[in-house]
Amino acid sequence: MSETPRVAITLTQCWHQVPGGTATSVQRLVDALSRTHQVQMVGVGARGDLRRPGTWLKSTPPTDWKPPIELLRMPLPVPLLYDAWTATDWPKIAPRTGDIDLIHLTIPMRPPVEKTPLVATVHDLFALTRPELMTSRGAKLMRTGLENIFDRAKHVMVPSQCVAD
Repeated sequence: MSETPRVAITLTQCWHQVPGGTATSVQRLVDALSRTHQVQMVGVGARGDLRRPGTWLKSTPPTDWKPPIELLRMPLPVPLLYDAWTATDWPKIAPRTGDIDLIHLTIPMRPPVEKTPLVATVHDLFALTRPELMTSRGAKLMRTGLENIFDRAKHVMVPSQCVAD
């Protein structure tokens, strides 16, 4: 590991039609960590949102937030990126970001299997506790992602005792 760890952090939720609280939480985390200069982060974004063609060519998320870190985009838009990650081990994160010490997954999706250690933040468990609030597709993707996170992540962080329980 280098002196200053290099971490790839997923920011794909910033391209969602409604980024929501998870995106806000991750944006604030990136802002705060970037000010410490104790970690070098590279953001992993989507190639826009399939449902909004105007986002496909933008190099930053279609929000007011401008990442204070390097941002690399995967070759697929959401939701196709999530489908590909769930069904295959493509596209991988580490080959696109260069040398990284860690992948921080901030979405409850199944990322490709890689040699780089994985940690995850699980913001909520709606796919398990309230699947009726989601589309059946979204609930299935998130359930698969959560199972994978609990099996593979070296550490899982949660924002509240409610999620931890």
